[in-house]
Amino acid sequence: MRPSHVLVPLDGSPLSQAALSHALDVFDCPITVLNVVTPIDGGMSEGGVLADDERGAEARTHADEVIDAAREQAAGTG
Repeated sequence: MRPSHVLVPLDGSPLSQAALSHALDVFDCPITVLNVVTPIDGGMSEGGVLADDERGAEARTHADEVIDAAREQAAGTG
């Protein structure tokens, strides 16, 4: 049975990029990529190296970059 839709979680790592490449090569169906931005509260900070707002903005920027790269990769495969 062929899937009708594939979900590929991406975090920007080489392994997740390989998973996306594999999905694009193997499956002929819609592919959705997912990148999760975990909320960071003050209790999870690393000694206040960055303020929560800065950490959140950096995480969202990273997520946007990962998704944009995936979109470009998918567009290149047709």
